[in-house]
Amino acid sequence: MRSQRFLFGALSGWVWVMTSTPLWAQIGSELQAVSLVQTSGVRLMSMGGVGVSIADPTNVRNLAVLPRAVSPWGKGRGELLVGTGGVVARAGGVDFTVKALSFKAWSPQQQVFVLRFERLHTGPFDFTPPDDPSTHFRRRDRLNTFLLGYARPVGPATAIGVGLVAPVSKTELLLPSGTLAGIIQSSAKPGWELGAFHQFSPAWQVGAAFSWRTLEERISVGGAEPTTNRYRGFLFRIGASCQVSKRWLVALEWGGLTLKDRQTGETKRDDRFYYGLEYAVRPDLRLRAGSFGGSLALGWGYEWGTWRLDYGYVKDVNKEARARLTGEPEEGSQTHFLSLSHRL
Repeated sequence: MRSQRFLFGALSGWVWVMTSTPLWAQIGSELQAVSLVQTSGVRLMSMGGVGVSIADPTNVRNLAVLPRAVSPWGKGRGELLVGTGGVVARAGGVDFTVKALSFKAWSPQQQVFVLRFERLHTGPFDFTPPDDPSTHFRRRDRLNTFLLGYARPVGPATAIGVGLVAPVSKTELLLPSGTLAGIIQSSAKPGWELGAFHQFSPAWQVGAAFSWRTLEERISVGGAEPTTNRYRGFLFRIGASCQVSKRWLVALEWGGLTLKDRQTGETKRDDRFYYGLEYAVRPDLRLRAGSFGGSLALGWGYEWGTWRLDYGYVKDVNKEARARLTGEPEEGSQTHFLSLSHRL
């Protein structure tokens, strides 16, 4: 029995995907929610998951945008605290929640320091292995992710950023009696994130982000001898955004994910386009829409003083990407996230 869990995402987070023989094909796939808030923030999630070329202070996909992203709170020294909460309801009846807290500090020279912690948990839910309908488990998933990041200008219109990410996850399978039947625990060596950002003009920006991960997965089921699998992942995003007018902002990105089993040498890849737009109804109220790799995304944002509230919705996020990577049909989902930002 062999299981694979692939971790993918961008600068500050990854999406976990389980592929294997049918018995384990679904384990961990709902951890896809992590990509939504970890990789771009709720504002950019609702614009289709774009983020490498938009200088937003809550952006954590491309850390290099942050030296240009103190707006709308002004320039100079500052600290920003962002709290995020969300829920993903899968069509199969499994709901899971995400909670995240991030802190960013800008120096007078526009150097930026980032600290982020994210927690994803599910409550116990019924789980039946796809190739063994006679076996029933109760199952729960846990994922904790830490990010340390730094960004700085390297010219009047250019900046770079680097991040160090450490995710740890665990999936537990319980018998109906509550007895622990098996554990799949994954941890990754601290992964590296690298980003670049350049502003050609007040209207045009471009950016790129790259991520590297080495994942080790330890599987223990019943009294069987534990097995260990190792994988390597690489993800890139490149894109551009344009402030078409005072009211309209548009962005387009292209991203690719490559996953390699270090034991078998098997490699899988998924490439997608992400695009979105934002319309300023008033200076303090914005509406957003986009395509999150083929999934519908919607949202809004409201600003008052040193506070900002963002809401984002995505339908069937990562469904097509997961199906391509696992080789099996995947359930749909309804995703809702809300974040509150405050300049200290």
